[in-house]
Parts: sequence; structure tokens; C-alpha cells
Amino acid sequence: MLGGLAGLWGLLIGMRPLYDNSFLTHFATGRVMLERGGVPRTDPYSFTAGGDPWVVQSWLASLVYAGAEDLGGLGAVRLVNGVLCALLAVAVWTLTARSQSIVIRVAITIAVLVGAAEMWSGRPLLFGLLGLAAVLLVADDHLDPRWLVPVGWVWVNTHGSFPFAVVLLALVAVGARLDRGSWGPEVRALGWASVGLLLGAVNPLGPRLLFFPLTVGARSEAFESVVEWQAPSYRSWSQLLVVGLLLVAVLGLVRAPRWRDALPLVVFGGLALTSARNQAPLLLVLIPVLAGAVVHLG
Repeated sequence: MLGGLAGLWGLLIGMRPLYDNSFLTHFATGRVMLERGGVPRTDPYSFTAGGDPWVVQSWLASLVYAGAEDLGGLGAVRLVNGVLCALLAVAVWTLTARSQSIVIRVAITIAVLVGAAEMWSGRPLLFGLLGLAAVLLVADDHLDPRWLVPVGWVWVNTHGSFPFAVVLLALVAVGARLDRGSWGPEVRALGWASVGLLLGAVNPLGPRLLFFPLTVGARSEAFESVVEWQAPSYRSWSQLLVVGLLLVAVLGLVRAPRWRDALPLVVFGGLALTSARNQAPLLLVLIPVLAGAVVHLG
């Protein structure tokens, strides 16, 4: 019941009016795809591009948005975002299962969803966060690792954050190895995730999507003036909330140290402290760590 209530909360978050400027560009690209019958290979918006090659990393998300509008108008597009956020919210509740205290689980879920109300905007980022949530569910043995094959394919074709799958599972695998002295099922999960990501190369644009994050990194100067790529300003209450939850998670690890939790926390915490756009992924990574810090209340 509580998981269902979390899903309903997520649905309401996702069903908000469409406003995100990034979403509007992806949405417009989906319309172009439907009109032309294929994925654009050159920039159709900026006259300064002069027909230069353009890689539409999130082509599948754009197609979903435009297809939803074609079927049911803008209300259907909002429903797509609502369903994605509902699935994320259910995953949030499930990831608190390390704690056996309903009070702790509810408290963590509320804290995360309060922050998510500002961070989960309707754009392809939601697909990326859902992929990261699936990886966390597999790592905590809530989901069969073979699900990472279709998840990986969708992730590659909807959002450029897919390298997080390999990074997170590799950190969890190494941390578990340090904790118990032997390799565990995390390595198998990493294998399935790698298969899914490699299958992501099967798409209208080919293997170039797999190298897209490297291309973005090589053009970092283009993002220097974009606020979400800069370090958090901490003028937003949601950014302060994430920092507060990070500090609580660190205190929990001091109380009960585990390399399996510490390594992802250090890496994703560092990414979030240097780029505001990485606070949403950190919010998900924090959940099982927070839940494991207080298994029993009292």
C-alpha cells in the first residue's frame, strides 16, 4: 500500500504542466522525426550550424514524446512523464527495504520525493534516472540482473547518462570484494549491464551513441555557462536537502562501515558536488545507504 502511495505521488510529480526548455527541444525533435520519417542527421534549428552533422542522443525519448502527442495530445505526453515518475517513486520505496522499520522507510521516501518534486522535470533525464534505479534494484537483489539488457538498450537510446550503469556496478562489485574477500553476484550483474549497453548500438544512428558521452566531454567548454553543469549554488532548498541526506549517509557509514556503500557514495557524491545536474542521480544512490544505516528503529 505504501509503495502504491509513493507511486501515486510520483505520478502527480510527473503530470505537472510541460515547462522544461530541454524537454521542448526533444519534443520538437520528435515531431521532426515523425514528419520526415527518420532521425535528423543535421541540426534543423540553428542556422549557424550550416548543416553540420548532429547526433540525436535521445532520439527514442523524442519519438516517445511525439508519438504520445500524436495519439492523445499534450495530455498523453504529460501521462508519459507521470508514468516514468510513478515507476521511479515505486523504486524509491523498494530501495528503502534494507531497513525493517516502516518509520525509517517512510521518512526516507518522503525526503527523497520532496527533493524529486523539484529535480524530476519532464525530459529524457527521467529515462536515465529510471535506468539508474533499475541498476540499484539489481544491486540490492530486488530485480533479476537480466532485466539490465533491455534497460541498457533503452537507456543508451534515451539519455547520455548510461555510463553510470557500469560505473555504479563496478564500484559495488569492488566494494563487495573488499568487504567479504571474494567476488559476488555483482560481477554477473555488471556483465548483463554491459551486454545491454552494447546492444544499445543497434539503433538508427549506430554505435556512435555509445561514444556520445566522450564527445560531450570533449566539448565541455560549450557547457561552462549552463547552470546545471556548474557546481551547485546551494540557493535551492532541494540542493541543501541532498547535502543534508549525504551527511546523514556518511554518518551512517561511520557507524557501520561498508566499502560496498562507501565507494558509490564517494564517486557520486563528488560528481554531485561539482555539477548540479548530478544531484538527481546522487539522490537515488543515497537511498539504500540511508536505509541500511538504520535497520531497526531504537
